[in-house]
Amino acid sequence: MCHKLLSFICLSLAFISCRADEGTSTDQTPQSPVYNKVVAWYGTSIPAGFPHYDQPGKWSYANKAVVKLGGIIQNRCVSGSTLMFKPGVEHFDNLAFSNENFEKGYKKQLLDLLGTDREPDLFVFDFGANDGQFDKEYFLNLDLTHLDWTDQRTSTFLGAYNRIITSLLAKKPGANIVLFTHYADDADEPNFFPNARNGYRKMNDLIVAIGQHYGIPVCDVRSQTGWTLTNLRTTWCKDGIHPAAEDNMAAVEVLTAIAYRFISGLSLH
Repeated sequence: MCHKLLSFICLSLAFISCRADEGTSTDQTPQSPVYNKVVAWYGTSIPAGFPHYDQPGKWSYANKAVVKLGGIIQNRCVSGSTLMFKPGVEHFDNLAFSNENFEKGYKKQLLDLLGTDREPDLFVFDFGANDGQFDKEYFLNLDLTHLDWTDQRTSTFLGAYNRIITSLLAKKPGANIVLFTHYADDADEPNFFPNARNGYRKMNDLIVAIGQHYGIPVCDVRSQTGWTLTNLRTTWCKDGIHPAAEDNMAAVEVLTAIAYRFISGLSLH
């Protein structure tokens, strides 16, 4: 408990310092890079604020960070969604973001918004947890030193990201895109991914590599939380995966502070 309180206090103080650096101004000013701009956030149940879907302003770190910065949030996250699309394969079919026919997939919820009055100013991709849980072998066998940047297959995490990013840039050159890693390298969800030291590490490293390849800013969340097997379920996420499933706001506020600092430092085109 002491460790939890200390970590929360430290990150909260860092969050407050971001505001103090702005002098007498508040978050709701044009100094914020997303002030009065539309931020579309794509991802899983984690940034959606599960299980409190009816209160995203309180439990979704995506909503909380963007609103604190004076932005307009479009939270387009879907519970159970994956980035990879594998037709007919459980967990990778109907809710896959790279499935062009999915009502909440990248074509209808991203590409079709371009040129309309709903077009976002910033695109945030916050995927990985479900892909990492349900296709452990892909990431286990991934060679990070030999990545195929021509891969456009939605059946691979790299290929799905390649397709989505290149499709977006083809229709909107210079689009403001950012990526978020998962919040930890370790995994400890009892039903799917228990007690796995570095279970998400290769996936997180791949997300960082994708950002570097495309020149896209990456919020390396796992490097800032300090969440590991020793404290993940006992302190931060009681179900091992959803920060908002905790009995208090501590985990959500940690992620909000990290997202806030990262977005505050962006320079949008």
